[in-house]
Amino acid sequence: MVMRSAQELLKFLEARQGKMSPLLILTHDYPDPDALASAYGLKTLLQKGFHMSARIAYQGVIGRMENRTMVNILKLPVYKLKPEDLSKYKHVALVDTQPTFENNPFPK
Repeated sequence: MVMRSAQELLKFLEARQGKMSPLLILTHDYPDPDALASAYGLKTLLQKGFHMSARIAYQGVIGRMENRTMVNILKLPVYKLKPEDLSKYKHVALVDTQPTFENNPFPK
């Protein structure tokens, strides 16, 4: 199942390589290590594998000390979501969340 999903993602990205850049990557609100790592992994895949630009954004705060330390030590390029970001970016990827979970800034 995972392998098939990964292959489908790669095919999807390859087919849309020049059409989805720049991409906004949103985590759930108050991102934790798995959300941050997943977002950074996607950003890296997009940049290195498909020459696409992407920005990782989150709403809320990275509140737990160990989560902030992870961001600082690894120098993760994560940004607080600005209200205009959702209209500025035509393409959005949700990481570690889904639109209907209501724990992310993606509009209904």
